[in-house]
Amino acid sequence: MDRLVCSLAALGHPQRLAVWRYLCASGGDPVAAGALSQALGIRPSTLSAYLARLCDAGLVTQHCAGTSRLYAARPGALDDLLDGVRGGAAAGARALPLRTLFVCRDGGARSRFAAAQLNRIGRPRFVAASGGVHPPRRDPLADQLLQARGHDPARLGLAAAPDLIIRLTRAPCPVPQPGPVVVHWALPDPVASGGVIAGLSRLGALYDALSFRVAALAALPVERLDDAALQRAVAEIGGPQTRAQARPA
Repeated sequence: MDRLVCSLAALGHPQRLAVWRYLCASGGDPVAAGALSQALGIRPSTLSAYLARLCDAGLVTQHCAGTSRLYAARPGALDDLLDGVRGGAAAGARALPLRTLFVCRDGGARSRFAAAQLNRIGRPRFVAASGGVHPPRRDPLADQLLQARGHDPARLGLAAAPDLIIRLTRAPCPVPQPGPVVVHWALPDPVASGGVIAGLSRLGALYDALSFRVAALAALPVERLDDAALQRAVAEIGGPQTRAQARPA
């Protein structure tokens, strides 16, 4: 219900509503901020504030292409609004997509691999992002492997606050408020050594091992789980049996 109220409040302003209508009419195709400003006659600074509010409400997604910021209506957002207003969703049902943030030491490999895989097999029920406890570090070998597996390494950001944080490191992880569900999955830090070939081999083993956990996460009936049940289920995925499968060679 909180997300429904947030979405309706975001659309309560006529110009924000006009922005969202325009993006919905674009059929899901991303639109550059400059094109939006020109089409709707809204100053860029004002439009930026409107888009930030719509992103925070989960109505709009954004990503960067070069120096441009592209925006699109989130798939399923209109259906979620209608279900909420009609009361058609089951009492206590969780709104989707489940915004999932994977966090490792520096966002270099573990979190990027997990987010890329969940975005591929979990959409539209999940949307995933990668982050680091320390300042992010782009691992060129990790990017190379992601591209070889058909992922876009640049599209691993999250437009709104996460519902679920999965920590792939034991380092303390700042948690935004109101607090999301937080779970820890034990996973070794892949320190690439021995040259490029050895590094790619080790990262490839980590990517393949993570697929067990990510597939199990994507199969969860998250829309029917409250926070406590979601935390238990996701923690179980990171338990000893899956951990043995997820240990890189």
